[in-house]
Amino acid sequence: MLNSLRHVGIVVSNLDASINFWESTFEFNIVNRVKENGPVIDKVLGLQDVDLETAKLIGPDNFLLELLCFNSHPDKEKWIGEPYSTGITHIAFNVKNLDAVYEKLNVNKLVFANKPQISVDGRVKVIYARCPDGVFLELVEEL
Repeated sequence: MLNSLRHVGIVVSNLDASINFWESTFEFNIVNRVKENGPVIDKVLGLQDVDLETAKLIGPDNFLLELLCFNSHPDKEKWIGEPYSTGITHIAFNVKNLDAVYEKLNVNKLVFANKPQISVDGRVKVIYARCPDGVFLELVEEL
């Protein structure tokens, strides 16, 4: 039934700042940036009078990330869920040399739950960080 994962979408409050974060921190590149409104997007989302700007960014291994900024339906400034919150809570990326990545990101003042930890089975080193829009990033180094 499913062929492959197409993209992951994150609703953001400041599109330019979010694009800058993903480009400067993880070397994503913009594929396209568009404004969406009208009856089609209203019907797709089940909303009225949508005014939305989206940016698709491509990252390592052609991973596609879609950032969505709703001008017409503002919500909270950032997602405030917890790791145990119902729903999608995080995006996981494989990295090389997690300790070096941690040091680099720690300088950028991301919020970490702790320092990198080795999993119980000893197969990976892992850490959680909260990105500026509140979504958790799980960074994993295979050992």
